Formats: sequence, C-alpha cells, structure tokens
Amino acid sequence: MTQINTTPVSICKPDSVLFGELAIAAGFVGTPIAVCFTESSAALDCALWMHLAQIGGPSRVLHVHGKPDVKKLVKFMGAWRLVIVHAPRLHNEVTWIVQTHCSAVLPRPAIFSRAAPTAVDDDPIATLVLRGNDDESTAITRWLMSRFPSGAILPDELPVNNVMFSPALNPVMTPRHFSNGRGPRKLRDCKLLAALLSGASLLRNAAQPDEHDDASAVGRGDYELVRRLLQSPLLCTADEPINQLAVDMVGRTNVFLELKTNPELIEGNPLRCNGNDPTWSIRGSRTRQELTTRS
Repeated sequence: MTQINTTPVSICKPDSVLFGELAIAAGFVGTPIAVCFTESSAALDCALWMHLAQIGGPSRVLHVHGKPDVKKLVKFMGAWRLVIVHAPRLHNEVTWIVQTHCSAVLPRPAIFSRAAPTAVDDDPIATLVLRGNDDESTAITRWLMSRFPSGAILPDELPVNNVMFSPALNPVMTPRHFSNGRGPRKLRDCKLLAALLSGASLLRNAAQPDEHDDASAVGRGDYELVRRLLQSPLLCTADEPINQLAVDMVGRTNVFLELKTNPELIEGNPLRCNGNDPTWSIRGSRTRQELTTRS
C-alpha cells in the first residue's frame, strides 16, 4: 500500500521574517528600527506581525491608532518590544519619540507600519522599506502554514556587555562620500547596518546560550546574514521615491507602448492597434482606447 511521506519539509525563513526579527532584537539592545511593509496584503501582514509579536510577547506590543496610544508609548517606553502604527499620520511622531527617548531603560521598540514615508530623511530612526512581491507572499504563507515555524527568541535579560564591533567593520560603518559615483554612505545607512548587526548578534547568542566566547561581539556569520539581507530584492533604496500612483502610471504606459510598437502583438490583438494611431483598428473601425492603459 502506498504511504504518504509525512516527513516535515525544511522551509527557509523568508527575508521579511528575518528583517522583522532583527528589527525587534535591535530595539531590545537600544538600536531601534522602523520597518515599512508595502505592496503586500493586509491579511498577510497581519498574520506575519502576529507571529513576530511572539518574539517579545503579545503583551509587549502596542497598537497606535491615535494620540492616547502615543501617550501610552511615552509613559511605558521600556515595556514595549514592538509598536505597530496603524495611522500613517502618526508614523513620524512615533519615530521621533522612540529615537529621542532618554531613559535609563535601554530597550526600545521596533516600529512596524504599512505606509512608507514620503521622504526617509524626515524620520530620525533607521528605516527599512520592504516591497512585497508574489514570490515573497508565497514564501511567507508556506512558512506560516508549516507545522512548526521556527521563530527567533529574545533573551530574558539584557546582555551584560554592549554589542562590540570588530575594527575590520569600521570602513563600512563610517559615513563617507565615494568619488567613483556610487553616492554617499549616509549616517542613516551606518545606523541601519549597526542596528541589524546588533540584532543578529543578540539572536545568535540567545539561540546558543552555552557558547560564551566573545558572546557580545558581532561574528562573521552575523555580518554575512545582514549583508545577504541588504541585497534582497524586497529592499528599497532609501532615496528611491515611493509613489504608487507614479508606479501604476508607468506600468500602464509600458502596456500601451508594447501594444503600439511590438509587431508580434498586432496579429490577434483584441484592441486592433496599428503602429500609427492606437485609436483606430487595422480595419478602420475605432477601438476602445481606454483598454490600452490597463495593465
């Protein structure tokens, strides 16, 4: 009798999950990050954030809908591990509060939202903008539906020593301007790298509590993980303009130009566009021009 293979299949952790875990861990050691999840469904983001909330505990998640929640954030800053901003108008205010909070309490929360800032330089906190795609959505769904999705674990207490960086990392963690046209490495880029490395180091040490050799130092594996993530196709460059209307307009224009200029699409084209006037068909009858702008 044929038997169904019930051996669990190893599923790689999606980049979106890793970014979220590192952000929460980075905030735990005092280097908070804001992560903006864009171009993904609300249902998927909700399921992902519910899972990530388990890292610090659901009771340590603050949902910001209005000013009363902002006041709660200020009053109990050290109690939160994750702040989810549901009102885009409050995103900038929340980032300023978290980044400039001065207290003996070291931990500060990571910030998640679904609205990308119009200008990243307006936010004082290190900000990641992730653009979802079909492949990532499928990967997240499979990972969340796996029987036992492996999640990161925060330690019960803060590390005794601060996270230490190897002097070898100084060249990539110092703001500078490149003369070869690659553009400047800004302060925000260095802060983001330091935060992600700190989070990676903390999670590695929490997963391996019995290994105490240079426990507070950023290891080569931490750097390789962060380096790979920063090359993820999900990650937007900080200076890239984020305007969904412009993206849609460009996409529709590309569809129109493809229909108008590609001779291979003339035959069997339901719009019957010729190469000169897209509003007239080859047979001389007027077409529905508005259809050519739909992607």
